[in-house]
Amino acid sequence: MKYIWKNIYSFFKTETSLFCLCILCILLSSQLMLAAYGIYGCYTKKKLSRESDMNSMEIGLSENDVVTKGELSGAFLKCPSELTDGIDTIIVYTDYTADPTVRPLDLRFAVRDGKISSSVVFGENIKISGLADKYFTEKQEIDGEKVAMIYNGNDQEIQAWADSIKKEDGTLEILGNTYNIIGEQSWGAVLIPYQSLDDQVPLTSAGGITLFFHDPVTREQYNILKERLTQELGYRVLFPERKIYDFNQLYLYNTILLINGFILITAAVNFTMIYRYILMKRKRNLAIFRVCGLTRARAAVTYLGECIFLMILILPVSFVGFRFLLLPVLADTYTDIWDLFPLNIYGKFGIAYLTIFLIVLLPVVIFELSSRTLKERI
Repeated sequence: MKYIWKNIYSFFKTETSLFCLCILCILLSSQLMLAAYGIYGCYTKKKLSRESDMNSMEIGLSENDVVTKGELSGAFLKCPSELTDGIDTIIVYTDYTADPTVRPLDLRFAVRDGKISSSVVFGENIKISGLADKYFTEKQEIDGEKVAMIYNGNDQEIQAWADSIKKEDGTLEILGNTYNIIGEQSWGAVLIPYQSLDDQVPLTSAGGITLFFHDPVTREQYNILKERLTQELGYRVLFPERKIYDFNQLYLYNTILLINGFILITAAVNFTMIYRYILMKRKRNLAIFRVCGLTRARAAVTYLGECIFLMILILPVSFVGFRFLLLPVLADTYTDIWDLFPLNIYGKFGIAYLTIFLIVLLPVVIFELSSRTLKERI
């Protein structure tokens, strides 16, 4: 132990500028490591908390003036295909009984190649989840065939709603049209193709319009959709102001993380190179110690211990500085960052930091302690 402290003191006394450079290297790289963790952690937390609604959008419908099924279809058909091709499912609602306690009929569709088509994603999902063994074909949706899938589940209330629209001949009476039952499902009272309804059927404002996109909604998609639907339907569509997450930040945060990782590794390499220079200056003393019986393993422990003790002295100072100086500054922008830094996290980062530096240092120290290297330098 006394040789470790003696070497550290000698390092400071004889190579002050290099000693200060090593200290600066440890300070900057450790604080960059913590900052990268905090910034990226805040981004990930924000992303996860909003992931459920990043791919969806809800648009309100006016309670005063109705929007018909035909008007809505025409509005979506006038949207550019680059927009509609990215929408997996569009959901609207209409009342199909006079009973106000019955939930509205939900209708699902998509727009593909300039035509109203079936929501393939929804059909696949209910089949995969076991809620139905089949769904409407693309032809049935495009042609607006009067076919239906009736409820067959355990919810007695929904079952009663489904039974209320059944006719004696086994068909269904929905909004003045007769539908043939082609299957059963346990999703809702009844499922029918969107195109099977007349264009004059009014849509209920209670559920509005819900869109599920294949990818997270971008600001450009939001603006185009708002412009086109407002142009076609006017004040009858209500677009809530929503904060669209800028996914260009994903590239930014990943870049920051990669850069900081590179800086950390570079700092370890720089520290190692500086320390190697110090070992080379000590080559004659080291050779004498080896001749006097100092084993290579003990010499390695001594020199690695010198580095470890130096880091153990500096890292707490760096972490304290980060917590009380840099972290409050970051918290002004990343409000949740304090939650990512409980006191025990600093110990974990300290261990990780020492591990990375030792992985880089160990091969260099072993090389410098090899007999051949010593002989070449004496």
